[in-house]
Amino acid sequence: MKIPSIFIKKKLSKNIDHFLDNSQTHYLKNVLKVKKNDVFDIFNGEGQKLSCTLKDKDYIEINSFLKVDRRFNTSVLIPFQERSRFEFCLQKIVEVGAKDIYCYLSEKDRLKLSYEKEIQKIERYREIIKSSFLQSNNFFLPKINILRELTQFKFDKFINKVVLQPESKELLKSDTQCDLLITGSRFGFSENELELFHKKGVCFKNLGKNILRAETAPLVGLAILNIK
Repeated sequence: MKIPSIFIKKKLSKNIDHFLDNSQTHYLKNVLKVKKNDVFDIFNGEGQKLSCTLKDKDYIEINSFLKVDRRFNTSVLIPFQERSRFEFCLQKIVEVGAKDIYCYLSEKDRLKLSYEKEIQKIERYREIIKSSFLQSNNFFLPKINILRELTQFKFDKFINKVVLQPESKELLKSDTQCDLLITGSRFGFSENELELFHKKGVCFKNLGKNILRAETAPLVGLAILNIK
C-alpha cells in the first residue's frame, strides 16, 4: 500500500521534530486520511525525505531520514499546447524525472494560444507538478519557467542540447549526452526556430520511425535518457 506523503518547502533534519501548520494538518487528516499513529512521508523537493508518525493534533515523530543525490540531470524545453494535453505532459514529465521544465509559445501556435493566459495558469501548473512529484515519490521537485518565445531562452546555460526532430538521421539513445531536451508543437518548428537552434549549437535526434504526439515525444525522450 502506498504511504501518504506531503511536501514541505524547508530543509529537513533527522535531529528535530517538525510541527505542521494548519493547512498541512488539514491536508493530512482530511485529504490523505492520516490518523493518529499512522505513518506518512515528508518530501522537501531537494533530495530529502522523512518517514514520520502522526502522534498528536499537529505533532509528528520522525522515524527515519533519507537524503539522496540527484542522478538524472536533464531538463526539458517544451511548447504550450491545448490544456488537457499540456497538463498531461507536465504530469508525466515529472514522473519520468526531469530536472526543470521550461515552456515556450511556439511560433506556429501563436494564433491559438496566448502567453498572457498561460502566465495566469502558472499556479495551477505548479500544483500539477507538485501533485505528480508526490504521487511518484520523486525526491526532486522540478521548477517551471514560462517564456514568451524561444529567443528568450538562455541556451548557454546548457552544454548538451538536443532537439527531437523526426527528420533527423540520428537516433536518440540512452547514452546520448543531454542536459536539455527540446521538443516542438504538433505543427513542428518554424524556420526561425530551426535557424535559432543551429545558431545555438544544438544537435538533432529522432525517436524512431513512428510519429509521436507533441505531448508524448518529451516523455519518450526523457525515458530513453533515464534508462542509464
